[in-house]
Amino acid sequence: MTEHLISRRTFGGSIVAFGTLAASAAAISATQLKPTPAQTIGPFYPVEHLAEQDADLTWINGHKQRAQGNVIQVTGRVLDRYGNPVSGARLDIWQCNSLGRYAHANDIATMPLNPDFQGFASVRTGPMAIGE
Repeated sequence: MTEHLISRRTFGGSIVAFGTLAASAAAISATQLKPTPAQTIGPFYPVEHLAEQDADLTWINGHKQRAQGNVIQVTGRVLDRYGNPVSGARLDIWQCNSLGRYAHANDIATMPLNPDFQGFASVRTGPMAIGE
C-alpha cells in the first residue's frame, strides 16, 4: 500500500493556489450585476397606444400646445449582468398626467384627462460610444 504524503511546502502551495482560485471566483462573481427583480406592471399600463413612437410624453404631433405640468427628463443606461451596455433594449414608459390621472379605463380618478398628454412611450436603447 502506497501512502500519499504531502510535504508542508506542497501543502502550503496548494493552499495558496486554492486561495487564489477562490479570490478569482469571488472577483468574477462580484463583477456580475444583479438583474432587476421581477415587478408587477405598474399602475394602469396603457391599453391603447398613440401612433407616435417618440419619447416626448408632453408633445403630440398636430397639437398646438404642450401638455400641462412640469417636464422632467429621465436618463439612464440598460446594462447586462456584467455591466456592458445593451443596445436595442425596449423600454416602455408611462406616466399619469399632471393631475394624477392615467388614460386608462380602470383609473377611477375623477380628475380630467389632458388631451395634449401622450402618457406613453416605447423607446429602444441605442449603441454606446466607446469610452462611455
